[in-house]
Amino acid sequence: MDSVENVLAHLGGVATGSSVMAVGLSKRALAEGVRTRRIRRVRQGWYALPDAPPEIVAAVRVGGALTSVSAARHYGLWALDDARLHVAVPRNASRLRSPRSPLVRLADAEPHDVCLHWRRPSHTMPIAVAPMVAALLHVIDCQAQERAVAIIDSALNGARVLPEQLRAAAQPLASRYLQTLDQCDPASQSGTETLVRLRLRRLGIGLRSQVQIRGVGRVDLLVGDRLVIECDSHEFHDGAVASQRDYDRDLALVAMDYLVLRLNYRQIVHEWDRVEHVILGLIARRRHLRPAPLPR
Repeated sequence: MDSVENVLAHLGGVATGSSVMAVGLSKRALAEGVRTRRIRRVRQGWYALPDAPPEIVAAVRVGGALTSVSAARHYGLWALDDARLHVAVPRNASRLRSPRSPLVRLADAEPHDVCLHWRRPSHTMPIAVAPMVAALLHVIDCQAQERAVAIIDSALNGARVLPEQLRAAAQPLASRYLQTLDQCDPASQSGTETLVRLRLRRLGIGLRSQVQIRGVGRVDLLVGDRLVIECDSHEFHDGAVASQRDYDRDLALVAMDYLVLRLNYRQIVHEWDRVEHVILGLIARRRHLRPAPLPR
């Protein structure tokens, strides 16, 4: 029979005692694991490995499952900063605790550090992390639309979830859920690209995303005939090799008379007003409409 550590690892590192016992382990095995500190009890009926992800342990300690932006990061999706712990709880939840201590009520601790999502049905089997579809709908609950679309695009682009799955789950909900999904684009390669796409379209600027250009490959966004906008996806660049590849692509595009605007994370996330002013100036001078000649 597997050890209690192996069973917990198979269950994601955090699980209920009933889940562990369902594979044949006894209450005595759980108690012995806690006594010898091979596992720990994080809340009544819940157990975790010592190295279990702290954000999942914290969500369980509150009384629910990791969800929304917190779950998106756990799933490896792109997300802007949101320091709150997002927890899905049953509608009838009443004994919510501090994410740091099961002995302290949430209301007496750090309630502003925790964002509660109440849609999780009370009759579902207890889980430590919300399924991706549920987590993404919770993202729409608590995030500005462009942030929500960026996270959902990240899931769609990696085929982690299908558009029809999200739409089916959103169908019974308020119209804003489907309206948000209507803005999503599975072709988007990064969250920063999504932010720029949404902001430019909000300004009434026509563009195409992930356009194939002969001799170069796909570019993030093409405005008009020749304004190429490339969006670096991370706060810190991926390294010298990636930089060299970007420089080579930009040079090839300029050689074909494209106008290239490469934006980094800081400019998109923190300095958008400045970027918007530059783009609107280029469009006002019609520099995006000059037809690009075919490569020789």
